[in-house]
Amino acid sequence: MRSIVILLVTAAVAIVAMLSAFSQSAQKIAPAMAAAAFPLNGNAAALLARISERSDQLANPQGNIAPSAVTLALASKAYLAEPRSFDAINTLARGSRKDASRDTMAILEVAHGLTRRSTGLQMELLAEVGKRNDEQAGFAIIDELLRRNTEAHGVLLGTLASAAAREELLPSFRRLLKSRPPWADQFWRQLAQSAPGLANAAQMRMQYARDGGIVDPEVDRMLVEGLAGQGLFDDAAMLARQVWPEKGLLSPQSAAVRNSGFAAAPDILPFDWRLTNTGDYGASIDPRGKTMMISAIAGARGPVVEQIVRLRGSEMTLIVTPGDGVPAKQLEPLSISLDCVAPAASSRTLFSGGVGDQAIAIQTGACTWARLRIDLAVPSTSDGMELSFDSIKLLPAGRSSGS
Repeated sequence: MRSIVILLVTAAVAIVAMLSAFSQSAQKIAPAMAAAAFPLNGNAAALLARISERSDQLANPQGNIAPSAVTLALASKAYLAEPRSFDAINTLARGSRKDASRDTMAILEVAHGLTRRSTGLQMELLAEVGKRNDEQAGFAIIDELLRRNTEAHGVLLGTLASAAAREELLPSFRRLLKSRPPWADQFWRQLAQSAPGLANAAQMRMQYARDGGIVDPEVDRMLVEGLAGQGLFDDAAMLARQVWPEKGLLSPQSAAVRNSGFAAAPDILPFDWRLTNTGDYGASIDPRGKTMMISAIAGARGPVVEQIVRLRGSEMTLIVTPGDGVPAKQLEPLSISLDCVAPAASSRTLFSGGVGDQAIAIQTGACTWARLRIDLAVPSTSDGMELSFDSIKLLPAGRSSGS
């Protein structure tokens, strides 16, 4: 909880910095005279209340005194005009307790009872409960802030997503998310983009599903892709199987290459074909014709399609089948590679070579996850290229057919 609070409190700094600077520069102004000279709105009255209290403190540097009657009058005026005024609430809270100036938590609790609409107040209260290691109270305040969609909303979501990396906080996250807060989808979206938080994202999302929670399918796709992007391929596959059991994704019986015959549009990345499209080259899949098309202009180069595949066994056979009538010369600008991406100790290029209508035996060793990719490098003197493929398969050694 302590580390969460340190990060969260920084969000309040920008909110109070200008106010603090003004207060310090003006603390010797006579507040009552200023109030009489100029009509006050809520914010001005709150500032003067704070200045007045500071003046009282300067006059009694050795003692902890309650706000004066003038200060409380200014604070009351400010609160009536603007119930979210942090300074007004804080001053009124101090005035409501004889010992309030000595007990920060007591002040904040009284102020919190006056209003739950002050972001600055809630940030300070959050910092205080963090010092006291009150995790449950801290999560309750975070929930309040997120439900109000305050100026700190983005910072809070990002910090909350990063905090998901901490195992000891997972029970609190579960309790919070089981209440189905209105910001839940925003949290999952943020979590999909948080490198630290993704460490526990699959576990949290699956528990959420067991608790009856539903997430936007597009956000689930973001989570799967985010997990894979962090090298957490097993977590990504496990989550995909639970969220979409009907797809038979990455099951022991499924083929290494998903959608190897191009019978469907790519679905769950990166465990399906990622198609690159730029101004110079691109790829597309025609599910009706069951073909993958690649086209490029002269001089184009770069990766055009790729997929993360699960390897089975220490030897695999790569079989690429170009479309009917594609001459071998048209394939020359293309190259295909298989690079091990997990486990890290086995990371290496398993195969890299030209694309042709042939079967290629590849020693995969202890590699379990690999990136299958096609690159192109079209000569600048050519007329460009346009060709199709009927299938790209990666089969266990000894099998010459299968999906």
